[in-house]
Amino acid sequence: MKTFSRLLLFAVLLIILVGCVAKKPEANQESPSVSPTGKYVLKMLIVEIDRKDFKSWWQVNISDAKGNALFKDPVGFPAPFNIYWVWDKKDRLWVYNSDDARVYYYERVGGWPRREWVGTGKGDPRFRSFCPPENLFPDYAKKDEMYKEIFGE
Repeated sequence: MKTFSRLLLFAVLLIILVGCVAKKPEANQESPSVSPTGKYVLKMLIVEIDRKDFKSWWQVNISDAKGNALFKDPVGFPAPFNIYWVWDKKDRLWVYNSDDARVYYYERVGGWPRREWVGTGKGDPRFRSFCPPENLFPDYAKKDEMYKEIFGE
C-alpha cells in the first residue's frame, strides 16, 4: 500500500510540474529576435504608457548586433491583444496585430518608420516581391480573406 501511495504522489507531482513548465513562445513571438543578416535585434517589450483605453503597450525596440539602440517605436500596440512578428530576408520587420488584423512593417530607410502594409493587388508585378512572410500569421489568421488573397486558399 505504501508503494502505491508513493507512486500516486509521484504521479500527481509529475503532473503538476509538467503543467507548470513554461511554454516556449511561438516562432513568430520570440523576443529577442535576430534579423536574418544578424545586423539587427528586435526586443518586443510591454511598457506602461497611460493613453487612450490602455495602460500597457507592446513596444518595438530595435538595436544593432552590439546592443546599441537604433529605434524605439513611440506608438506601440495595445498589450491586451496579441501581436506576431518576423523578419524577412531583406531585414524588414513585419508585425501582425490581432486586434484589427492589420499588418505593419519597419524598414531601415531614414530611420525605422512604421508603415501599414496594404498590399498592392494581385495584378501588380510587385505583389509577390513585397508581401509579409507567410510565417508571420498565426494559425487562426490563415482563415482571413487577406491571407487567402496573398497566399491562396
